[in-house]
Amino acid sequence: MENLLNYVRLRRDIDFSIRPFNEVDMLVCADLSYMDWDGIVEKDEVSLEEACRKYLSLYSEKELKSKYTFSMNLPHLIDALQDTIRYGNIKLKNYKKVYSDEDVIQFSVVTLVLPDGSFVISFSGTDGSITCWGAEYCKRGIKKEGIVIITETRWVECDGKRTEC
Repeated sequence: MENLLNYVRLRRDIDFSIRPFNEVDMLVCADLSYMDWDGIVEKDEVSLEEACRKYLSLYSEKELKSKYTFSMNLPHLIDALQDTIRYGNIKLKNYKKVYSDEDVIQFSVVTLVLPDGSFVISFSGTDGSITCWGAEYCKRGIKKEGIVIITETRWVECDGKRTEC
């Protein structure tokens, strides 16, 4: 991640019209799906800059370290994205998180609206939590809160009913 942070800092004052959106910018968008945007990013658009400021105001440095043990640089990325020309006009919306120890599932998604009006829909995978280890081990699909997640499985559970594959 340190290289990603260096890129964000290096390109912070270069607009997408000068250096178009690329694979590394997409990686920045992918990492944003791992942030817990609850209460900050909802249905309506909010600027990435504003979301980052709000997020960092909610937690102490110690809380952030314990919250992101699987990737210690995520809070540093949020800090670096606060005041940039390159990312300042990106909007976030439609953040959704599904987490259940009982169902052994973790999932989140956030939509990014780029300055040209195009969308990036960024999905999180698993982190280092016990629930996620279970999700990786079970590899099951489930319908939860209107979202259907299906992975390579031997069976799928949907609405409490198990179906053999």
